[in-house]
Amino acid sequence: MKIRKANMEDAMAIAKVHVASWKTTYEGIIKKEILEQVTIEKRTQLWQKNLSLKENPYISLVMENDEGSVIGFATGAAVALQEYPYDGDVTSIYFYENYQGQGLGKRLLAALFSEFNKEGYQNAIVKVLASNNAKHFYEKMGAKEIHRYDVPDYGEGNVLVVYAWEKL
Repeated sequence: MKIRKANMEDAMAIAKVHVASWKTTYEGIIKKEILEQVTIEKRTQLWQKNLSLKENPYISLVMENDEGSVIGFATGAAVALQEYPYDGDVTSIYFYENYQGQGLGKRLLAALFSEFNKEGYQNAIVKVLASNNAKHFYEKMGAKEIHRYDVPDYGEGNVLVVYAWEKL
């Protein structure tokens, strides 16, 4: 398995992981109408846009399997909201379902944190739906809950939990 910075040629591969992961992770959690709008075409356009920004605020990494296919990705950026006194924001970590639970997320998060350190970030946050089992991953990785709030736009009863790492 290899981790590297994402480039424009990765847009569709990232989009495929993104869509597949959303479908397996959020089915029964997020409103069906939202999930139906998450398509490979729309996500490819989003990733083409994100990866082509001249002043790209995102750090985007991909993990490839031994055959060179993208099987997961992570993104991060500077914290955009001043309500959280943290430097880095882990905006996404997604893998195809059959690659989850193998310790690959730990490696990808460590690589993202290494990139955060290069940017001078001292700490970080991540936001995750309370009903998403990924919250356990972040807890195991040392993140502590600092805030939670309702996100009814995703579906009734959904709560977004904000976790933080005080020191990377």
